[in-house]
Amino acid sequence: MKYESEENKFDVTTNLLNQKAPVGKGPTFGKRHSQVIMLTFILICSFLMRTSLSVTIVAMTDPSASINKDIPTYNWTDKSLVVGSFLWGYCFPQMGAGFLADQYGGKWFLVASTIITAVLGLFIPIAANHFGSLGVIILRCLQGIAQGFIFPSLHSVLGKWVPSPERNKLGTIVYSGQTAGIITCMLLSGCISSSRYGWPFVFYLLNGVSLVIAIIYVFWGSSNPNSHPSISLDEKMYIITNLNTSLVKRKLQVPWKNIFTSLPFFALMITNIAFSYTHWTMITETAIYLNKVMHFDLTSNSVFTSLPYIIELVSALIAAFIADYLLTKNFVTVTFIRKTANNIGLIVAAVSLITLTRIGTDRAYLTVTLVVLVAALQGPSRIGYIVNHMDLAPNFSGILMGFTNGSSVIASAFAPIFAYIIIKDETNVEQWNIIFYFSAAINIIACVMNSIFTTSERQLWNAPIAKTKRTVTSNDIEEEAENIM
Repeated sequence: MKYESEENKFDVTTNLLNQKAPVGKGPTFGKRHSQVIMLTFILICSFLMRTSLSVTIVAMTDPSASINKDIPTYNWTDKSLVVGSFLWGYCFPQMGAGFLADQYGGKWFLVASTIITAVLGLFIPIAANHFGSLGVIILRCLQGIAQGFIFPSLHSVLGKWVPSPERNKLGTIVYSGQTAGIITCMLLSGCISSSRYGWPFVFYLLNGVSLVIAIIYVFWGSSNPNSHPSISLDEKMYIITNLNTSLVKRKLQVPWKNIFTSLPFFALMITNIAFSYTHWTMITETAIYLNKVMHFDLTSNSVFTSLPYIIELVSALIAAFIADYLLTKNFVTVTFIRKTANNIGLIVAAVSLITLTRIGTDRAYLTVTLVVLVAALQGPSRIGYIVNHMDLAPNFSGILMGFTNGSSVIASAFAPIFAYIIIKDETNVEQWNIIFYFSAAINIIACVMNSIFTTSERQLWNAPIAKTKRTVTSNDIEEEAENIM
C-alpha cells in the first residue's frame, strides 16, 4: 500500500485499524468458521472424556450391567467421590491458564490439554483393576488438571477469531460442543457398557477419538488470524476491525484491581458458579438418582440422562438465532439479551428443583420432565454469561474466563462432596431433596445478582495504561498494519 507521506501513512492505517464499522463482511464461510468447527470438536472431545465416568460408574459397580460376565465390576461405596474427583484437579490451573493463553495464544494449550487427558483416560480401566477407586480418583484428578486449560484457552482463541456481530451465533456453536459431547457420551456409554464389550471399551473409544481430533487441530488450528497461513486479507480485516481489542495489547498490564472491584465481573462470576454447580450436580448425580430412586435400567438410564442435554443443545441454537434477530431489528439491547438468557436458566432451574422435592418416586415421567427442563433451559445461557466475558473486556477475555470458571469449578467441586456427606442411603428421597434445595438456593441468589449488575458494556479497564505509559506511535501502527497485511 502506498502513502503520500509518513504522516499520511499513520493517519490512514490508524483509521483503518480503529474504525467502528467492519471492513466488508468477510467471506460467507471463511477461516473463522473452520476455526469455530475445530474448536467445537475440541470441546466435544473434552466433554466426551470428562463425562464418560458419569454413566460407566453404574456399570463399573453393577455385576448385571453387561451381558459379558467377564467384564470386571467393583464394590465401591465412594462413587460420588470417584466421579467428582475430576473437579478437584480441574480448579487449579484455571486462573493461570487464562493469563498464559492471552499472552502466548491458546492453540497449543488446547492441543496439550486434549492429548494429556486422552492418554490418562486410556489407563482408567487398568487403574480400576489394579488400584481400585483410589487409582481412578488419581487419574481423574490429573485429567482435571489437564482440562483446566480448556475453557480459558478456548475463550482466548474465540476472543481473537469471532467478530462482535457474529458473537452470539459462533460463540453458541462452539459452546454447544459441551452439550453435544455430553449427549454423545451418555448415549454411547450406556449402550457400550451394556454390551459384551463392557465399560472398559467406553474409555478406549472416546479417548482414542479425542487423540485423533487433537492431532488434526495441530495442523488446522490457529491461535489468531495473524498466525493463520492462508486467511484472506478481507476476512482478516473484517475480524480485526470488529474485535474492539487493543492495537498494542502486548504492552497492556492486567488491571487486577479494577477486575476485582468490578460489580459486573462479580455478577458474571456468581452466575457462572450457579450454572456450573447446577450442571455438575446433575452430571455427577442424575445417573445415580435415576438408577437408585427411579429404578431405571442402565440402557434406559443413559437415554433419559442424555435427553435434557439434547433439548439444551436445541434451545441454545434457537436462542442464539432469536437473539440475533431481535438485535438486528433493534428491538432489545445486548444487555437485555444477556440478563434474560441468564435468568431463564436460573429461574427455571430453581423452580424445577424445588418442585422435584414435592413429587413422589412413583411419578417417574414427571421427575424426568423436571430434570429435562432444568438442563434444557440452561441452553440460552450460551448467549448470556458465556459470551459476556468478551463483552466486558475482550483484551482479557481469557483471564476473566479463567477466574469465573475457576471459581465456579471450586464451588462445583463441592457438589459431589456435599452429596457424599448428605446421601448415606442412595434410595432415601429426603436426603436427595437436601441436594436439590441447596442447588435451587444458589440459582436464586445468582438471579438477583444477574438482574441488578450484569451488563454488556465494555469496561474502561479493558484498555488500561501500560506499565511503560507509552502512547501508540506510528511505529506501533506500522507494525500492526504489517501483521494484518
